[in-house]
Amino acid sequence: MADDNTFDYLLDDDFFEGLDEPDRTDIELKPEWVGNEESTTHKAWLAISGLKPQKVQSIKQCKKPDGRTAKSVYQIAKSEVAKQVGISAQSIFRTSSFSPSILAYFDEVNAELQARFDKKVARAVKAKNTGVRTKKKEQIIQSYQQLQAENDKLKKTTTKQLLDPIKRGLPLDLRRKLGL
Repeated sequence: MADDNTFDYLLDDDFFEGLDEPDRTDIELKPEWVGNEESTTHKAWLAISGLKPQKVQSIKQCKKPDGRTAKSVYQIAKSEVAKQVGISAQSIFRTSSFSPSILAYFDEVNAELQARFDKKVARAVKAKNTGVRTKKKEQIIQSYQQLQAENDKLKKTTTKQLLDPIKRGLPLDLRRKLGL
């Protein structure tokens, strides 16, 4: 094994976090600004907390993450929260008394999702920029021709030509024992 670290970029913290407690969610850690179970704050908070694992899962399943990936894959939209709560996004995030708190939580969750997505993009770019893919066609052709010429040269050298320098490098007493 030449290098055991070649696949380290494939492992991420999300994989190991998932092994600890698979069914654990952040719902049990209810912030103090969240009201009782019938309140809009509770419903909005539950909606955001429920959408977060879905977005984390869609980030994990994203095959080719890059700058062109739709934000709906890795970000929670205010309209998604509003649809689950059943109230307009404007009243949840702008006009209500709890709006600053829920908006801060919403932005915090989206920032975390953005960080996860950026990490995935960085891993994908690192994997993409390896090997022959990064070289230009002319460089690949040149290195191929060089290797082919070197291979032909090695084929032409005979066994005697290879062994003579080795034989000359052996100590005299060893050559006598071997009968050379």
